[in-house]
Amino acid sequence: MLRRLLIVIVVFLIAIVIAADRIGAAVGAHVLAGKVQHFEGLPQRPSASIEGIPFLTQAFGGKYSNVKITAHGVPVNGVSVTTLSANLHGVHLPFSKALHGSVSRVPVDHASGTAFVSFADANAYLAKHPVAGQHVQIASGGSANTVNVTDRARAAGATVSLHGVGLVSVSANVVRVDVGQLSGSAGASHKKLPGHVSISLPLQGLPFRLQLLSVKVSPSGLTGTGGATNIVLGSPVH
Repeated sequence: MLRRLLIVIVVFLIAIVIAADRIGAAVGAHVLAGKVQHFEGLPQRPSASIEGIPFLTQAFGGKYSNVKITAHGVPVNGVSVTTLSANLHGVHLPFSKALHGSVSRVPVDHASGTAFVSFADANAYLAKHPVAGQHVQIASGGSANTVNVTDRARAAGATVSLHGVGLVSVSANVVRVDVGQLSGSAGASHKKLPGHVSISLPLQGLPFRLQLLSVKVSPSGLTGTGGATNIVLGSPVH
């Protein structure tokens, strides 16, 4: 009987510890989400989760191994980043400071993440920023590094629908689409319309100092992937 009672007590205590750990993780993630919103100038509080078990040992140690952040509708140089997802590794936040709300900076060892821009958001930006006077639109090109580019122009007194295939790349956090030549038709006659078209989506100044290293095309948009090391949330960007 005593043995059963001890087992019940142990199980009960373990359940309390696990519940406290998970509640602590949820509260800690909420606090971090608020700090991230403030430090990174996000329009709304992002979702956050603190990975790793147990949470309490990380909290008392003041260092979290992996914090996942997801934000939506992040404005970057006039481009609305549809979804920004980041993993912050080695987040230094002393428990006492978090408890008293006296956090002015949060060092992070390493950040990795993605910036997804839907075609709808990309085209909204392009509608406000014509390319050499042309109001181009982009859509999936059916491969990981190409998009279909469309435009309308006047040729021989008629409106011509133009189209081409653009190669997508990224450099210095600028996503570029380069089209060697646009093709079009006016009425029943088809003709080649020469002219190189270069489209840019400027993503300098992404949250968490993310530096994009690659970009891929999906049926719904463009996804840039990158990272950063030894960053400090809450410090000015130089």
